[in-house]
Amino acid sequence: MFKIFYLLIFFFIFQSNQVFSASIDKFTIDQSKLIYDTENIEDWENAEINQDDPDIFFQLLSENPQITTVQLNSGGGLQADAYEISDLIIDFDLDTHVNGICHSSCTILFLAGNKRTVERGSTLGFHQLHWAAESQRVYYEYYLGTDWNDEFEYAEWLYNDAQATILLDMEYLLERGVEPSFAIKTLQADSYDMWIPRRKELLNAGVIIE
Repeated sequence: MFKIFYLLIFFFIFQSNQVFSASIDKFTIDQSKLIYDTENIEDWENAEINQDDPDIFFQLLSENPQITTVQLNSGGGLQADAYEISDLIIDFDLDTHVNGICHSSCTILFLAGNKRTVERGSTLGFHQLHWAAESQRVYYEYYLGTDWNDEFEYAEWLYNDAQATILLDMEYLLERGVEPSFAIKTLQADSYDMWIPRRKELLNAGVIIE
């Protein structure tokens, strides 16, 4: 019995270390630059902004006070975790720079920077929120009976949550100095598409700050 217990503990520790190691692969420190790259790691399931990343960001920034810039190359990921990371970038008073792509929720990280620059040939991409039907079904069934009692109550919650999320995004864009008209345009591409503005428009809208 005890052997099985210890084997289970070892298994969970091993799995946690594997996930942590895969997450660390996204990060590289180059003198005063913290490079965050979710596009060039072997573990494709971890190739996005996810729940492990805010803690790693905090650890690396705390242990390396020489860091002044976060360099980004990411297609996005989980919005809530992107906002956690953006709070850290703001709190540590850092600049942001894109070398590659910074699409979807990666733009939340980018806008957290004081000075915000984009390498020539790199892109920023915006689109509407997306929540896949299958993922919603799982979420609905998991909280059925506690947060809602039927699909109509779930629809009411979903409607309110979607409005609150859009408001959160708009408030954040305006807080970071983005022109209101541009903020509205970030919603023009549907969830399966991507709006990639030209450099001049990003400069005029206060997205890029050189």
